[in-house]
Amino acid sequence: MSELAPWESGDGPQKPGAKGSAKPGTGVYRLPPENKLPEVYKPDSQAFIAPAGRAVPRPPATPRPLEARARMAFIVLGSAVAVGLLAIALTFVVLGDAGNIRFVYVGLGAAISVLAGIVIAIEFPRLNTYRNTHFMPGVLVYGNRAQMEKVAGPAGVGTINMATARGIGTGLLNKVFDRSARIASPPDVVALHCDRGNGPEFVGIEWDAVREFQRGDIVWFHMKSPMIFLMFHKMIPFAPSILTDKATRDEIFTALRVGSNMYQERPTAKAMGQTKVFQTDADGKIVAPGARAAAPLYDTTAPDIPLADPSGPLGGDHQYYQGAPGEITDDKPRGSSGKTHLFRIGEPGKPLGGHDVDPGVDDADTWTDS
Repeated sequence: MSELAPWESGDGPQKPGAKGSAKPGTGVYRLPPENKLPEVYKPDSQAFIAPAGRAVPRPPATPRPLEARARMAFIVLGSAVAVGLLAIALTFVVLGDAGNIRFVYVGLGAAISVLAGIVIAIEFPRLNTYRNTHFMPGVLVYGNRAQMEKVAGPAGVGTINMATARGIGTGLLNKVFDRSARIASPPDVVALHCDRGNGPEFVGIEWDAVREFQRGDIVWFHMKSPMIFLMFHKMIPFAPSILTDKATRDEIFTALRVGSNMYQERPTAKAMGQTKVFQTDADGKIVAPGARAAAPLYDTTAPDIPLADPSGPLGGDHQYYQGAPGEITDDKPRGSSGKTHLFRIGEPGKPLGGHDVDPGVDDADTWTDS
């Protein structure tokens, strides 16, 4: 494994064989050696925990057969129902004249039958789910934040901690058959390296869902929803224990590209320092390469509107007719009396505006040519 993370130095020395790569000329991913895998994929303990019952390298094909301990559990529950009903019947036959004491035995037999029947009713749907559900593999990874950042990057670790999937699959019989060890203090970051359809990724998961495994182990799960996973190993006593052999492990590691760089560089980082030229249409909108420009919002064939002369009034008569509603099209400006030549620059002592009389009076007799 390289001493530097991908974002720390792109030009630093790299150790050969530090991560998985494609074999030249084939495009096939090549799994790196065991000692070159990142720390988060290596088991953190050398202790061997012997599983209870039968062990398989991967979930059996559907419909799955009933495990021996599960068969025994249902036999016991069915027998409890039968014993309770038999106790009720014998109570009335043998102790028919015993008075109120017989109701104590009847109640005890009824309680046994009802409790066993409830357990069967709750566990039977879980048995059907186990027999007919398809599971997908994931690799358990965990460690402190610094170890995870070497593989997922700072942004990836933040995403893992932001959304954590919940593991389901336990039932009432787990209280009897589950003997897995519990670790009091969970790691800082816990995730599954899996492929949910968008390529290999890290998905955060709660520690209680995978506490039976060491990191680097294969965890089989079924997605009930994007953040709810049905765990195969939680379906005790129906599911056998999983002890993945090396061939299956290498197959899954290769399919998930374990050992490759999971750090994804942002597109903006790749474009920094580079000049990008965009094509725009007449309205200033960016046009994608090969796409047709949108139709302009105005008629580009019309002549340009000329600017007013520096000495002329704003919006002079010589400007181009714009076709606005109610616009006057004759030569006489709106509100003009045709006597604009009577106005001149004001003189000291004259009224404001430079005219001799009030311009608001529109009477020909009040206008002078002086």
